Amino acid sequence: MAASVLKGNSANTRTAFNLTTVFSRRRTAACRKPPSLTCALNKAHLTRPTVARGIRNRQVCCARNRGPAGKTSETTLVEIEEDASNSWRLEEIVEIVESGGVGIIPTDSCYAFVCDVHNSKAVDKMYRIKDMDASKPLSILCRNFNDIDTFTNGFPAGGNEIPNTFRVAKKCLPGAYTFILQASKELPKRCFDVGGKKQCKFRKCVGVRIPGDEICLALLSRLHAPLLCTSVPATSGEMQDDPIAMLDQFGKLGLDFVVDGGTRIAEPSSVIDLSSGSPLILREGKGDVSMWDLGDESEGALAAAYA
Repeated sequence: MAASVLKGNSANTRTAFNLTTVFSRRRTAACRKPPSLTCALNKAHLTRPTVARGIRNRQVCCARNRGPAGKTSETTLVEIEEDASNSWRLEEIVEIVESGGVGIIPTDSCYAFVCDVHNSKAVDKMYRIKDMDASKPLSILCRNFNDIDTFTNGFPAGGNEIPNTFRVAKKCLPGAYTFILQASKELPKRCFDVGGKKQCKFRKCVGVRIPGDEICLALLSRLHAPLLCTSVPATSGEMQDDPIAMLDQFGKLGLDFVVDGGTRIAEPSSVIDLSSGSPLILREGKGDVSMWDLGDESEGALAAAYA
């Protein structure tokens, strides 16, 4: 059964089988803390065996976040096991993404804002929610190497002292790497509103990822297209990514969903620039960069752009 967003009712919350003890104190407190947020239990997913085992395979649906100008939005929260053993619950998220929704999902490096790569309105919304400069590029979460071939000109063949980058990349992916490649014409143009006029530009390069995270891969495998992504800023300056805190912070800004894969340590992906043919390490992050190290490193603005 797919999850649904419940329009909160405080009476229902208080009397839903008295099963609020299923949630940890952290999650209960986080769910109740915002006065404008009413949370209810989805009773269809709370079976007695589940409660008895104390397993984290239930779902919370939080609704009615009061945003700017009095507008009310709804945010769906779906909790998934780290091994994605209950990934069938992602079907609700697939529907939201493919209808133009913007949300937060876990990756193998940190939590990320995501939306459909082809939906320009969703892209604009994601920029607005993160309050991100319109010129800052987004990366693509790809389902496989075919997606990379579609939206880029592929990995350089190498030669002389330059390795065959495709063979090396196959050893790295799925994994915590962002590869910057020359963009193909299939990559949707980024459009800006300049002085009331719409201007669209092709991107010469794009960062691509195939993350080694079971939840992220399970979602990507269900979608008809890859996802554009950008990392979620760490909450309160912490190195831990807490999806409940993210829901509290961004739900009122129009966020459509959060996929909760548990609290994690945030560690950025390693960024390798292959757009000029020779590999250039722009950022050494979670992914091992030793096989890409040709003795030339850069810590320029491009690495920060793909954070």
